[in-house]
Parts: sequence; C-alpha cells; structure tokens
Amino acid sequence: MLQVIRDRVQGVIVWFIVGAIVVSFALFGINDYFSGNNRGTHAAVVNGKEISVYEYQVAYQNERARMEQMFGGQIDLDMMDQQIKNSALDRVIDNALMMQIALDEGFRISDQHVAEQIQAIDAFHDNGQFSQEMYTQKLRAAGETPAGFEQRIRHSLLTDQLMMGVAATGFATKVEIEQSYRVSKQQREISYFIVDRNKFKDSAKVAEADVVAFYEANKDKYMTPEMVSLEYLELTMDSAMAEVSVTEDDLKSAYDTQKARFTEPVQVKASHILIETGSDAAAAKAKAEALYARLQKGEDFAKLAKENSQDPGSADKGGDLGYFGAGIMDKAFEEASFALKVGELSKPVRSEFGYHLIKVSDRRGGQGKTFAEVRAQLENDLKRDRAKRIFVDKLDTFSTLAFEHPESLDALVDELKLPRKVTPMFPRQGGPGIAENRKVAEVAFSNAVLEDQLNSEVIEISDQSSVVVRVKERKPAEQRPLAQMRAMIEGQLKDKQASETAKAKAEALLAELKAGKKPADKEFSSFARKWIARDNQEANAELSRHLFAMGRPAADAANHDVVVMSGGDVAVVSLHGIRDGDVSAMTAEDKNTTTQQLENATAVADFTAFLAELKKKAEIERFPGNL
Repeated sequence: MLQVIRDRVQGVIVWFIVGAIVVSFALFGINDYFSGNNRGTHAAVVNGKEISVYEYQVAYQNERARMEQMFGGQIDLDMMDQQIKNSALDRVIDNALMMQIALDEGFRISDQHVAEQIQAIDAFHDNGQFSQEMYTQKLRAAGETPAGFEQRIRHSLLTDQLMMGVAATGFATKVEIEQSYRVSKQQREISYFIVDRNKFKDSAKVAEADVVAFYEANKDKYMTPEMVSLEYLELTMDSAMAEVSVTEDDLKSAYDTQKARFTEPVQVKASHILIETGSDAAAAKAKAEALYARLQKGEDFAKLAKENSQDPGSADKGGDLGYFGAGIMDKAFEEASFALKVGELSKPVRSEFGYHLIKVSDRRGGQGKTFAEVRAQLENDLKRDRAKRIFVDKLDTFSTLAFEHPESLDALVDELKLPRKVTPMFPRQGGPGIAENRKVAEVAFSNAVLEDQLNSEVIEISDQSSVVVRVKERKPAEQRPLAQMRAMIEGQLKDKQASETAKAKAEALLAELKAGKKPADKEFSSFARKWIARDNQEANAELSRHLFAMGRPAADAANHDVVVMSGGDVAVVSLHGIRDGDVSAMTAEDKNTTTQQLENATAVADFTAFLAELKKKAEIERFPGNL
C-alpha cells in the first residue's frame, strides 16, 4: 500500500505477437558521413528511413537459426535460402514501420522505465540484484554500448505499446467460445503409414550432367563471402590512466568533500495503522484520532493494527513495514517517520492512501567509513576522473585527425603515439577481436571505408575504448568451384530423388487404400487406427496437425491424403471420424482459457491487418542486390 506506485508498461509481454512479427533494432548511430544517400549500404528504405545491410543480416542470421532449430537439421536450409532472406527483410521492414507509427502517435518511454526494464533482466544480476559492473561487462563482451542497448530497449518498449494498443481490443462472443471449445476438445480417429525416403537414397543415381546443371542454376548460393582485414588504432581509458597520479593531499581533500558518499544511509523501522479515506475523509480522520487516543492510553499497537489497519500487506504483521530509507514511501508518510524518535508514536498523518498512525521502533545507518577504509577506492576514483578528462581530450584529437587526414593513419600515430593493430580477415557478419563489435563490422563494409579507402569515424567499442579503422586488405566474394561443391550437390539431388520415389510409393499406397485394400504393415512405419486428442503424445506431431486440419469425413467412410513431411519422408494419412468436444462439460477454467486464446488470436489478426494497412500506405524500397 505504501510503496511508490508506478505505471509499468510491460515490455515484451505480447509473446504471440512478438514471436510472429517483431525483430529488435540491431543498429543505431552510424554517422551520416558513412551512410549519406548511398543505397549501397542499405537493405531497404521505409518512408525515408534507411535499414542497414547489417541490420538485415542480423535478422537473417536469427531467422536462419530459428529455422535450424525448428527442423533440427533435417532439411537443407540452402534450398530455402531465398525464403529466409525474404522473411528477414520483411521483419526489419515491419519493425521500422511500427517504430515510425509509434513515434508519430506520440508514444514515449521514460528513462526511469527503461532503467527498470534493464534492471529486471536476470543476465545482469549478481546474487539476485542488478549489478552495474556485470551490466557493463556483458554489454562490452557483446560489442554493445550502454547507450545503444538502452536505445534498443526503449524502441522495443515503444513498439510493445503500439502492439498492446491494437491487441487490447480483441474480444470473444459466447458462440465463438463454445465453438472454439468444441474444436479444441475434438477427438479424431486416425491412422497413417510413413514411407521412409532413406530406403531409396542408396539406390538413387545422379548423373554428372544433373550435377553441373544444378550447380549452374544455383551459382549465387556457392559464393565465398567478401572479406576484409582492418588496420586500426585504439584509444583506451587504460592508457589515459597510466598518465595519471594523485598525491596523499589530493586523497584527503577528496575524502573531506565526499564524506556523505561514504556514510551509510539512514533507515527507520516503522509500523503503521492505515485508515483509508474512501468517500468519507472526515470519518476516516475521526477513526484514526480515536485509535490514536487508545494508543495514548497504552493499548497494544500491534493488536490494534491487526484489528483496524486497512493495509493488507502489513496488518497481519501488526503493521510492521520493516526498514526503509528515503525515497521509498509516500512523501508525507516518510517525513513523519523520519521525524520520530525510536519508540515515538505519530498523530494521524494524511497521505494519498488515507490516515496513518506511525510508530518507529528502530533507526540505523548514518555511520561513516574512515579515510583508511576508503583510501584505495578514492585513489581509483580520482585517477579515473582525471583519466576521463585526458581520454576525452585525446578522443577529440583522435576524431579530428581521422577526419582531417582520411587517407592514412600516420598523423594519428605521430600525434598520439598509438600502435598500429591489424584484424584477421572477416566477412560482413563480423569476426574476432574488435570485429565482434557490430558497428565495426558495418563501417568496415561501408562505401567510405571499403570503396573509397578512407579512415572511419571514431567508433566507440565501449565507454573506455574507441577505434579508428581503415581497410588493409580486401578479398572479394569468389565463386566456389564445382569440384568443391560436387559432394554436397550430389547429396541434395539424391535426397530429392529419394523423396520423389517415396512420394510415388505413397501415392500408390493411397490408391490402394481408396480401392479398399490394406497394405502390408511390414513395408511401412504405421500408426494403427485410434482415437486421439489434439494434445496427444503418441502420434507423429506433424501428421497429427495435418489430420486435425482435414475436413470431416462422410459417415462410414474415411478421408485420405498424402503428406510430404518436413524431413523428406512421405506419409499417407487417413481420417476415419470426428467427435466434437462436449460444451456441457466446459468448466469455468476451460471457459477462461478458451476466451483468452480467442482474444489472443483476434489480437494477432487485428495487428496483422493493421500492419498490412501500414505497408499499403508506406513508401518502401528494397535493395535485394545489396543483400
């Protein structure tokens, strides 16, 4: 009751929408000096907003990883590469559109809310508490800066707000709920046969002409990635720290001026009785004053709190709120609590929640650490503070020289005495060392650096390290020779041939079933005729989904179908009968679950339609040649 109440827009909570639509922004803040109006570094432009190739590549890699996880390595993703590319580009375009409409509609996220969301991320916790040190370390390890990460969190929260605004309008009628329950609790009588394609793989024959033809038709898939090696200079905080020294007098002076910093904050332990004002503030005040009078006469505070306090969080504990410091409680309550001595009782105190009677039972804190205890910390802080000033000054020189002498790093080496470093070769997706930083990878392949052979702008690796890079060596994309790809292509063609043979066998089997014949079970993997529910664990999940999507069979008949499975095997499935769920057996919990599922489905449909309308009105340019 007394905790500070804050509105919390729940970031990334609409999972059914997020999973289908949203990809977080991958890159922000690359200087226009390197992007400008040159479309060569962009995957798309949405209403004038450029989407970088790197941002697309991050989405592409995420999409490919998702597909690999979905199919468990049972399908050749190279055969689906164009589909994956299209899906990744659609995702970043969708995200750009959502971001634009959210900003246009005045959606905003406060700094405090961004901080709350970040502090709630378990990856940044140490012993259950948010750790600034762990936060900084993990971002640095990922090639991320706090500013960039916080901006991505802010953008994600903004698009969540937009999605919630549309999704919250979903609703379900009684008829829809009952119909959905009938379908969700439906049982189906099924059977199936699976023709294993691997049985035909060894006998598959692939002609050399077919291998050559396939290679020629898919040459663009058999390219080595373009690679670069960078020469770079790195300016670090550590090098600035090495130039700094502090005296004992400096340390003692800093201690004298910062004593409050080394003093433990004061906390009080208090109990309270809350009488809510409701619609009758006068009555609440009168009741609080009556209780105050009883306490003055010696009645037990804890007993009266249990009997009268309207704070459900503390009443059962005799009103005990435990220890708290400044900035936690309601302002009026806090001022009254800190003004009381240990053992003192307040008169009724008015807050936004009602009238309180407060009793302070303990006070702690206020003790300061000695100079000896904090000397090492002071020395490090003073050095770092002075080093920051040196670092900022050098950073300014670093940036100026990189711009004024764009065709060489010599001027920076001469002025700042920095050693030249070189990265290994790496592709657009990045590589080891500083190339792990996505900004470095993108800038390395920008036109200014790659084509014009200029120095980069200063790139912030972390708040303690910045670099200027230029291309040392470039290795263009090259065609992989047929000899190198032959084994893989032969395998793909054999897989395809085996699947075609399996499909032919399945279609022959289907004809037998339709003719009333029953195939010999030993030839195929089979599932005997049985009633199953949607959540069954016995039948093959992929075939079960297909069977539950098939139309209702006629009485005393069966519907049959051939299904090419994701792994390449082929199945013949049979649907013998359908039993709908019994609405009269629907419990209150069933009704709530069904309602929620329908509202979620409606929300997805509504948001998908909303996004489609945005796309119709948007100016979208795609640059597939850059991907």
